[in-house]
Amino acid sequence: MIKTKGIFLDLDNTLYSYEECHTFGLKCAFDFFVNQNVFSTYDSFYKSYENAKKQVKIRNKSLASSHSRLLYFKEVLEVQNTFSIKLAIGSTKAYWDGYFSKMKLFDDAVEFLEKYKDKLICIVTDLTCQIQLEKIEALGIEKYIDYIVTSEDAGIEKPHKNIFKLALLKTDLSNQEVVFIGDSYEKDYLGAQSVNIDSYHLNRLGTSLSKNKTISSLSELL
Repeated sequence: MIKTKGIFLDLDNTLYSYEECHTFGLKCAFDFFVNQNVFSTYDSFYKSYENAKKQVKIRNKSLASSHSRLLYFKEVLEVQNTFSIKLAIGSTKAYWDGYFSKMKLFDDAVEFLEKYKDKLICIVTDLTCQIQLEKIEALGIEKYIDYIVTSEDAGIEKPHKNIFKLALLKTDLSNQEVVFIGDSYEKDYLGAQSVNIDSYHLNRLGTSLSKNKTISSLSELL
């Protein structure tokens, strides 16, 4: 049972399965590229995508734009010498259309949000604001969410202190009045702890590094 005034929540892999959505999104992007004669095998596409992502992250370290699928696919096309605006936009749209089609709340997330709907709930998440807002809308949980703070808002990613401090500032709550829950030990659990916010590591995969405050399901906090 959570007795604080506010609950700060991660979004991806905390309230729904990011991996399932991402995998299908990549498949849809690949299918788009096949139809445009850019790639013929998934292996070559995936290697190119991973290399592009690596380069974008190097250039945009700790910024929300380091997660931009548009930048990833643009880089892929540039390396392949097949860049066009149509292909960059089309592949990005194919990815996100596929991604959103697979989005579904974890069962325990539905119960959790309903249980604590009277508390102030703030989503604290990496990635760009627009995409994260669209995810929340697609999941149908907008009615439960009072605030959303993204790494684009803060200008820095978790586990940096500033994103957590911005969430406290926007909600007008102290670090003693909130609890943080997220799936990443480093970004969520340790990040929140760095500003003295009580936190839980949501360890759905059984790979926890923390000895205390570890839960395998949100149901444990009901």
